[in-house]
Amino acid sequence: MSPNFSIKEYYLKDVFKAQVQLFDTPNPQVYTRIPHMFFRNSSVLLLIFDVTLKSSFERISQISKNYVEQLREKNEHPEIMIIGTKTDLDESLRVVSYNEALGLAFKQFDGSLYFELSNTDIKQPISVIWYCLIQRYLLQQSLVHIQTDPTRL
Repeated sequence: MSPNFSIKEYYLKDVFKAQVQLFDTPNPQVYTRIPHMFFRNSSVLLLIFDVTLKSSFERISQISKNYVEQLREKNEHPEIMIIGTKTDLDESLRVVSYNEALGLAFKQFDGSLYFELSNTDIKQPISVIWYCLIQRYLLQQSLVHIQTDPTRL
């Protein structure tokens, strides 16, 4: 079973262009087969799991370390975001708590952002996620340039 793959470009006026490459890898073994070349020029990694399925959360924790290492080879300061889905389902079905996922984002992924999405109203959360990612990425790039160029202080 191979990953589903799609590409979309987003524009922030004439200043910023982001090309988004999405992989959906339902089979755990497929995670390790996504080629290293897809991380070239990548700045952001979204790690998405199902809050009602503990194994999807555990895969994020275990296998994504490899992705982050590959991403950091190409980009020293990548933006990583953990996203929990299916929060619209009955709370009794939830097996991964908000605090557990937030802890993973903070401890394992250096204080990364954590968001939860409802599958019933996807439009607003997606907009918030893209806005936050773009803002954090631009802020991070500004800080990197300031640190490397003392004349910008």
